[in-house]
Formats: sequence, C-alpha cells, structure tokens
Amino acid sequence: MNMASVSTRTFVAQSRKSRYGIAAIAAAIGLAGRLALVPVVGLSDLPFLLAYPAVAVAAWVGGLGPAVFCSVISIAGAELFFLSPVRQALPISLAQAASLVVFFGASLLIGFLGDRSRRVLHKLTEEFHSRMEKESELRLTNELLRVAEESTSRLAAIVTSSDDAIISKDLNGVITSWNAAAIRTFGYVEEEIIGQSIFILVPGELHGEEVRILKAIARGEPVRHYETVRVRKDGKRVDVSVSVSPVKDRNGKVVGASKIVRDITEQRRVEHALRMTEMEAAKGRLAASIAHEINNPLEAITNLGYLVARIPELSEPARELVLTLNAEVARVSDITRQALAFYRDNTEATAVSVNLVAEGVIELFRRRIEQKSVRLQLELGDNIPRVIVKTGELRQVLSNLLANSLDAIATGGVIVVRTRSTRDQVRITFSDNGHGIPHERRELIFRPFETTKGEKGTGLGLWVSKGLIDKYGGRILFRSSEKSSYQGTSFTVILPRPVIEKAGAA
Repeated sequence: MNMASVSTRTFVAQSRKSRYGIAAIAAAIGLAGRLALVPVVGLSDLPFLLAYPAVAVAAWVGGLGPAVFCSVISIAGAELFFLSPVRQALPISLAQAASLVVFFGASLLIGFLGDRSRRVLHKLTEEFHSRMEKESELRLTNELLRVAEESTSRLAAIVTSSDDAIISKDLNGVITSWNAAAIRTFGYVEEEIIGQSIFILVPGELHGEEVRILKAIARGEPVRHYETVRVRKDGKRVDVSVSVSPVKDRNGKVVGASKIVRDITEQRRVEHALRMTEMEAAKGRLAASIAHEINNPLEAITNLGYLVARIPELSEPARELVLTLNAEVARVSDITRQALAFYRDNTEATAVSVNLVAEGVIELFRRRIEQKSVRLQLELGDNIPRVIVKTGELRQVLSNLLANSLDAIATGGVIVVRTRSTRDQVRITFSDNGHGIPHERRELIFRPFETTKGEKGTGLGLWVSKGLIDKYGGRILFRSSEKSSYQGTSFTVILPRPVIEKAGAA
C-alpha cells in the first residue's frame, strides 16, 4: 500500500457537497445492511448495528458535520424500519427512545474523534509531504552544487593547464587571479603579482591603450584578439595577442575582466624569418638577372681584351696591363656564372668534383674573406672521387657552411676547408676558430628558424642543408667548443658510397 493510495482514500472529495453526499451514502448502506440481517437478528433488535460504522466512515471522510448528518439519517431510518414500522402508528417505547439517545451520543463522540483523527492525519500527511518536498529540494540542491563543483573543477583545470596566460582583474586594473601559463609568460609568481596593478605588465608608452581597454570593459564591451607588447619581470618585452572579456555578477553588473594572453614572440620571429628568406630569395633572383644581363657585355670586353693583347705595336707594359684586365674580367665572368648556377640549376644529378665546387664557393665569398682578413687554409685531398649530386644543391650546402664560419669568427680568424675520401665516403669539412655554439642550442641547430645569429639569421640555412644532404643518404656532423683552449666549430658533410662515382677523380 503506497502513500498516494492512502492519501487518496483519506482525503477524497474535499468539497462540502461531496462530503455530505458520502455521509448519506454511508447511512443508506448501513440501513440496507441492517435490513439484510433481519432474518438473522430480527426486526427490532440492535437497530443501529451497522449505523455506527457508517457514522465512523462519514466522520473519517468528511468530519464532524457529515458524521452528525449520517447519524440523523440513520436515526430516521431506524425509526422508520425498525422501531416504528410504517404499518404501525404507535410511538416508540422508552427502551427504544433510550437506544436512540445512546446512538446519537455515541455518534457525536465517534464523529468528534473521527474528525480529530482526520485532522491530525491530514496535518501529519501535509508535514510528511512537506518534509519529502524539502528533502527532494535538498537533494536537488546538493546535485546542483555537485554539478557546479564539478564544472568549477573542470574550469579550474582548464585554466591551470592552459598554454595561454589567463588573468583576471577588477575595474581598477588590480590583478585578482594568475594561472601557471601567466607565470611562464611573464615570470611573476602569484604571491608577487596578485593585488598589483595590471600596468606593471604594460610598457609606459602603451598605458593609454590599457586605460581604453578598462573603459571598454566597464561598458560591458569585450575586446577581441589584438596584438600588442607586454613586459616580463626581467624587463624583456614579449609580443602577445590579447583578448579581454567583461566579468559580470549574478545581477548582470560588470565587476571585472578576464584576459587571455598568448605569447606570439616565436610566431613573430618565424614570420620575420620567412620575410627575410623571401627577401633573400628575391635578392638572389635579382642577382641572377643582373648576372645574366652583364654576362654579354663581359664577353664583349673579354673578346676586345684578347684582340688588344694581340696588337703587335702594343708595348710590353701595356700588354701586361691588358692581360691583367683580361684575367680580372675572366674572374668576374666566372662569378656571374656561379651566381647564375645558384638560381638556375634545373639539371639532373651528375658526377661532380667536390674540390671544384668548394673552390667555386670560396671564390664567391672571396671579397668577404678579404674584408675580414680571414686566414683561409685549403686542404683539398688528391684523387677525390666525383659524387653524383646536383651541383647547385651541393654548392648551396657548402655556401651555407662557409657563410656560418665567416659569421662566427672575428676579424683575422682562421677557416680551414678540407676534403678527404675513404673507400666508402667523401667528407667535406669547414672548421673555424669562432665563438662556438652554446651548449643549450646544439640540439636545436638543425630545426627550422633556430639561429644563434640573432636578427641577422633566418634559422633556415642548416635546416635546408641537412634536408639536401639527407636526400642523398648523407649526413652533416658537427663539433663545437666554447673553451678558450680550443674554441670554434667544425661541420662535416659526409656523402656515402651510393652517390660516389667509382671511376674518375677530381
């Protein structure tokens, strides 16, 4: 038996009409039942035998009023059917009258007790339902709190593990929260920064920018991604992308701001390196175009010099000057051919002399070598086998290595260019006595955009060179030292047997 069915039976028909109707029905059922018992009990004996239960039902269902109403109907019915039958007009006896009084008194008592019991039960039921509702509300509240706690925990985990700095501040710009990424980005720990003004992170010339942001946030306006500069604890400036959103209380009032700061310093550096690479490529194309355009006049000058040198009337000193001129023009012509080869090498891999390529690269850098007063030591081996590569690609690799050596050494430094061969390999080495590569950067030098030259370098030279040599199954090895006793760097290009021409030597 569930509580719903008990409640339904106990509090059926709460309206006045329905309660008195039920009382009349209960009285009628009691009279009918008593009439059905006439063969067993007799006509006048125990006339109110089933009236008591009827009164109790009326009191339980409807209260005291319906119980009295049921009693009156029961008395009228008893007098009509049992005490003074319709066929007789004699008044009831004294004993019958006493029975009526007792029944009516008992009915009042039953009605009173039933009504009180009904009210008490109704009150208890209401209290029970109220308690159940409160417990249900409490469970719902606890569930909502649990969900809110889980959401808060997830949000906190996201904020904590985010790679972007997430900072909150009030409308006065006072920092109120600081995640782990903010520590990495700006160098301040929470104890140092919380409670400080956001302007501690803003360069002086950009304070007006932060003021405008605070005013926009106070108006409830978000500030979407914009790129600017901020200052670390150590004073170093970082390029950042910033998004700021207003923080509102439960009433919708703006009480602060949440700021997401992404460090884009590396991205800017990569973009700069790409721009520099594009510029270098453009310079190379321009140089190739210029070399092509001046190649024809050079050929004419060479021919004229040759003809002038063969004039019989020319004096010997003049002839020597013309021969010197012809030699220099030939040198310039060779440089133009080298430049054109860099940017117009569309040939297939062929047998290439490593020594000749190395000498050509040195000739291209001859002016820089002389400007820095570099002492160049050539140790080119004899009988070096030719290698099957694209000439332009090998020239590019050796040019990158020689350029790195020139950048690393001071004026008057030493660069050694060495070629050697074994039964299985050809090795080309560039060594310098420069400052060496810092130990913490050595694992990164073959990654794109990694450079030790600062703004001067793009970080692409060694990466491209390694890719070209890897294509032929070769390797680039290096050693470097910053010790004063042996300071410098040595890069060695190793080409394996599959790309070595077995027949012929340089």
